Amino acid sequence: MKQLRSFFFIIISILVLSYFECSATHSGNRYFYFFERPESYVTKKESIITPQIFYSKTSTAFRRYGGRCGIPELWGKYDLKDVITSLKTVYGNNIDPIYAITGTHELDGKSLKYKIDGEIETVGFMLEYEQNLKALRLKDFTVGFWLPVYHMNTTSRFAFDSHAFYNAYHQNLSSAEIVTIDKIRQLTHREIGIQGTDLNRDGFGDLDLHVRWNYYAEHALMMRSIDANIQLGAIAPTSPKMNINYPGTVPFMNNGHWGMYLDIVPEFELKQDWKFGLILGMLEQFNASRTTRLAVGNEPTTYSALVGKIEEDAGLTLKFSAYFTLENLTDGLHVQFRYSYLRHQMDQWFDKREDKTINSYIEKNTSSAGLTQQESLKNFDDKSELSKWRAHYFTFQAVYDSKEGLKNWFMRPKFFASYDLPITGNGICKTHQITLGAQLHF
Repeated sequence: MKQLRSFFFIIISILVLSYFECSATHSGNRYFYFFERPESYVTKKESIITPQIFYSKTSTAFRRYGGRCGIPELWGKYDLKDVITSLKTVYGNNIDPIYAITGTHELDGKSLKYKIDGEIETVGFMLEYEQNLKALRLKDFTVGFWLPVYHMNTTSRFAFDSHAFYNAYHQNLSSAEIVTIDKIRQLTHREIGIQGTDLNRDGFGDLDLHVRWNYYAEHALMMRSIDANIQLGAIAPTSPKMNINYPGTVPFMNNGHWGMYLDIVPEFELKQDWKFGLILGMLEQFNASRTTRLAVGNEPTTYSALVGKIEEDAGLTLKFSAYFTLENLTDGLHVQFRYSYLRHQMDQWFDKREDKTINSYIEKNTSSAGLTQQESLKNFDDKSELSKWRAHYFTFQAVYDSKEGLKNWFMRPKFFASYDLPITGNGICKTHQITLGAQLHF
């Protein structure tokens, strides 16, 4: 009876989380996902340490409203006209990149659109530790931490967009004219304070500290076993924030936000060597303040001349993940297929500058960049919508369990390799990741 009550508690919790659509535990950004391995939760009440290395690469993104785009374009399309307007709004008309380069005003007010391609390449090490509390007579509980260390290389490249759809002026430009326009762009960026398009960064990711409760039953509800885990965790912002002077860079994890999450992970052993499981949960990030670029008009926020303090209320990050494991294809060799759906709700920004003489887009004001009230409201809505994203991923994992392979090796290691493949998405980076590691038991 006690086992039945516990099982119903787990099922009700799963249904509640499913109603909210369910979490990426470690990270709430759209560039790096760090999908949790089921074996990190289903530890059979053992203590483990899991060193891992990972490599990820991405060179394109799923656009917010469909199609593909460059990674920096997740912040919006780039039009040099809008960036120059931002520059003049903030610093005045005495700074005129067009006249400084050409000596004329022929390009004033003309749409000068660019495509921006980017690439992110990251290599790193992750350490995961779980300690069972049976020594404290809490055998159903474990505590642990997870922390990555990384080296990231980001690049971005500009290409003048001569597509006739945008503006008739873009047609039939000579190479020399395009070079001149690009000199205007480079000067504009220098005046704004942009220092480059490429950046190498090293550092720690965000620290995950958690406690987990386990429920285990054998031969229950027509299953060989049920192994359910509920994990409550806190995320400490130990990773660097986005560098606002290199707009092509991205935050490695949560960009300065503290967070808390709840995960529920039930695993059902359907029959010998066949296991099905779910990972459900939600990540809530707390409000955080930081200094960033803040658009005044239609320009992408990352290329705005206005710099100031904001407070960000990050949206809820949600995930549903389902997996199926086939064990002992040969002695000790397991394979796992996993589907993950992630969803991040809209972020909200609040302008916390002491001096608001220059209006930002957040104020929805008509005077900041020559926008009408209707245009200003649309600009606010469009930029806010860009913070929402969805992702669909498939993960393939292979594991060699030395104990199941009848090897008497020290710490009974489980060696694993996994590959995360983006299927489709909306407003996300198409990040491919390979992870290699060993789960050691003690």
